Order: sequence, then C-alpha cells, then structure tokens
Amino acid sequence: MARRYTQEYVENVFQEQGCVLVSKYEGVDSKNEFICSCGNKGLVSLANFNKGSRCTECNKMKKASSVNINKVDIAYVSEYFKSKDCILLTQEYIDGDQLLDYVCICQQRVKVKFKNFVKGSGMCEKCARKKTSESRSISISEMKKAFEERGCQFLLSTKKGNNYLIEYICHCGHEASAYYSNFLRGHDCLNCKKHKMSGENSPNWNPNLTDEERENGRMIPGYEAWREAVFKRDNYTCLCCKKRGGKLCAHHKDNYSEFPELRIEVSNGVTLCEECHVEFHSIYSYKSNVSSQYEEFLKYKAVKETNQELDFEFQSENKATSIYRGVQLIPNTNGKKWKSVLYYNSHAYHLGNYYTEMEAAAAYNLKAIEMFGEELAQSRLNPIDHNNVVFEETRKSSKYKGVSFRARGKWGVTLSFKDHVKYIGQYDTEEEAAMVYNIHALKHFGEDAYLNPVDHTKYVPKKRAKYFGVYYEKSSNKYRSFFQYQGKRYNLGYFKDELEAAKAYDEKAFEIMKDERKLNFPENFSEYFK
Repeated sequence: MARRYTQEYVENVFQEQGCVLVSKYEGVDSKNEFICSCGNKGLVSLANFNKGSRCTECNKMKKASSVNINKVDIAYVSEYFKSKDCILLTQEYIDGDQLLDYVCICQQRVKVKFKNFVKGSGMCEKCARKKTSESRSISISEMKKAFEERGCQFLLSTKKGNNYLIEYICHCGHEASAYYSNFLRGHDCLNCKKHKMSGENSPNWNPNLTDEERENGRMIPGYEAWREAVFKRDNYTCLCCKKRGGKLCAHHKDNYSEFPELRIEVSNGVTLCEECHVEFHSIYSYKSNVSSQYEEFLKYKAVKETNQELDFEFQSENKATSIYRGVQLIPNTNGKKWKSVLYYNSHAYHLGNYYTEMEAAAAYNLKAIEMFGEELAQSRLNPIDHNNVVFEETRKSSKYKGVSFRARGKWGVTLSFKDHVKYIGQYDTEEEAAMVYNIHALKHFGEDAYLNPVDHTKYVPKKRAKYFGVYYEKSSNKYRSFFQYQGKRYNLGYFKDELEAAKAYDEKAFEIMKDERKLNFPENFSEYFK
C-alpha cells in the first residue's frame, strides 16, 4: 500500500540506525544526504537505506567482509540457520543454488536455496508474509488523525488485504467511503470531485463560448431537474406506446432553439421512449418542431395501433429547410446538399441526394406520380415543371484504363504491376489523367503497353520550377524559394521571376551551408553576388 512518509518519520528511521538525515525528504526513490554512523557523509534513497545500504566506505567494508556462499562448508551453513532459529536437515552442502531442507521458526518444513535464505529475512514465505502484513498495519488513532487533518470525521474501518476501506463523513457533509491509500493521495468524495470538475474547473470547459452558446447546448441550470420532473409527472411511461421504463427521452413539444422561454417549462415536455422519439424525428426531422406536430404524431400512432390499412399523410417534414415538399437540406456536405424523401404509411422512401433544391423537388414529384398516379398525386406535387428539370450526375467511374474518380472532383491515376500498384497523382480532367497514364505506361511497359484512346503527345504538364529550392505555386502564380538545413527551415519569400528565386536561394544557401556544390549557379556565384 502506498504511504506518504513525513519528514519526521524518515528522520526517525535514520536515527534508529545511528545515522542523521541532513536533506529534505522528497520520496522513497529520491537521494537523501545523510551522515553515516561512521561519521562520513553519503547519498542514499530511503528504499536502499532500508535494504542496508550506507555511505561509500561502509558499503566497501560490507562487501569485503561478505562471505562467498559457494566456498563455505556444511558447518557454516548449519550454524547460519541456527542463528535464525531454524534447523538445517540437509547433511551435505554443494553451492548456493542447492535446495536445502530445513525447519522454519514456525515449525514448518520447507526448502530454500542458501543464497536466497541469506538475502531474505531467514524465514519461510508464510512467516515473511505475516511479518510484512504486521509492518503495514496502521492503528485506528493514526487513521483518525489523518482524517481530522482534512476536516473529515472517521466512522468505520474494514481490513481489505493490505489496505483499509474507510467509511467517513466528508468535510462537505456527505457520507462517503474510500480506501485509506487513496485518501492519503488526496482523493475526495464523489460530491467534492463533481464540484471541483464542474464549470470553469472542468477539463472540457471552453472559455471561447458565450452564455448564449452554452444555453443552446443545453448547459443551463435547471435542465436536469426539468427532465426528471417530466419523467415523474408521466410516471416514467411513454405517452405514445404506453410502455413504462426502459430508455426514456424528455421531448420538447415546442422546440428548444426557437422557444427559449419554454426550455425548462414542465408543461412543454413529454415522455417518449427511445423508439417513439426516433420515429417522431425521422418523420418531422430534428429542427423547427412544434406542438401541432406532436399532436398529429399521437393521432398517427392511434391509427397505427388499430391494425387497419393506413392512409395517413403527414405535414411537410420541416418547412424551415426548403420551400418544396419532401426536400431537406443536408448540412456539411460538398456538392450534393439536398435530400428528397417521400413519407407515406409509416414508411420513408429516400429518393437520393441532389445538387440543387429544384432537382430534389422534381425527384419527389416523379416518385409521387409513380406511386399514386397522375390524378391522385396532384395534391402532393411541388409547383415546378418537373418534366424539364435536368439532373446533374457525377461520374464515379472512368472510361479510361488506370483512371478513377477521386474526392473534390479530381481524377486519380494508378499503374498496376504484377506485385503492387503505383499511385501517380490526381488531375483536374479525365482526359488529362488518361494522357498521364499513357506516358507512364510507355515508360514502364514499352511499346506493348495498353494505351487509352487519347493523344498523349499533346499533353502539357503543369508548370514546374527547374532550379533547386524553387517551387511553383499555382494559387499565387508565383515562385516560392525555401530550403531546410540541419532541421531548420529557411523561407526566402515569393518571386514573380523563377531566376530571381533561384538567385535568392543560392545567396542564402551559400551563407548557411558554405557549399558551392549545392547551388544553382556555382560557376557564376561570384558574378551574381559581389
């Protein structure tokens, strides 16, 4: 069990062995300056001091006077066991690795190697454990004193192996229990820990958030109490399917974001089970929900429980997302941002994602006509000319060999070998990628290579710099000069002319590296930089 030793305790340990502790005690493994019993100064850790280590001179004398256990006889070994109140039964001694049969002080017959017996306390394993347990025992008065120093009240102690489970009253007034070793390390009760880790003391606290943003994230006082009050009022029962218990959700009839005055109003909350809650939001989405949608959902659930043929049509899913029926905005997407969904008879028909709102509305109209017919679907259609809408498609595969569609509209080029695939790069157009594939295929496979039906001889590669330390940057249409040396990066700036960037590189590189072999113009260096 880990224990914090005080300065007074450690000083007494040294004093009992005739030594004096000089420095401040910092830990079991830290070196402490002390005056040995022989008068010499030394450095030793508390752990090694308890094992018998002393100053340098004493350690040398102890080592010189130590006996070689491999060169002693049976008489010496027998006398050594007798000095430890043990009886040696083995009649012949070979070396320190030999198992010796003896009777311990506890009258138990055991076997041990002599080298291990000398290193140990001269006791069997059972006696050693008993002695260790007794040395680690702590008095009730000592434990009470430790709790009083922290302002806590000691109640009860229960022995748990080499540790103690303590029941106590914390300084905050709450009853708690903790292992004594953890209490000495500074652990608090759960109530104190929660208080210390809440608000600005929390590791997840974001100082950049405003109070309004924290409220929108439901980090407002009284929210947990509101949730519990809603559950208690409804007897922990889902108001839709009448199922009691399980995973429950406190649902806002009028949504949280648009009605801040009703956020912790108990009358605005209802208890729903997880299944009903997910079903509600799958129909009406998670934004701009109002109480009328909840009332409509209750009617839908009542009709559904009759097991009759359903012919129930919901309101528009979320009028805040789109002006068209069945169209929803998908946040945080590149390209296809509009989703088209048709809800009918408790089933959601997902019609896909589209680049424009008009495309999604047209897809909804076409699906409604397909399901209900031209006449019955008229009341459901969006007011657009869906027959003349052109749907934009994104090609996911290429008609050229070695070319594939990549993210952000790029086209990747790969060259396949027998044992591996070589990735060449990404290009803006499909034809450009096909040309690059042809060039690399000819380089690796020769005239027998399969070529895409494009004229790769007209391919113009991207603009690149031809000097050391100079790089062309497409976004700025300039040449950038920099280099690295001994782990440090030297940025020399941007230049409109490639030659000027190369000269700037030579000047700085020679100043730092002093090596003309790494320059762009070693023969003209003295001419350029006089």
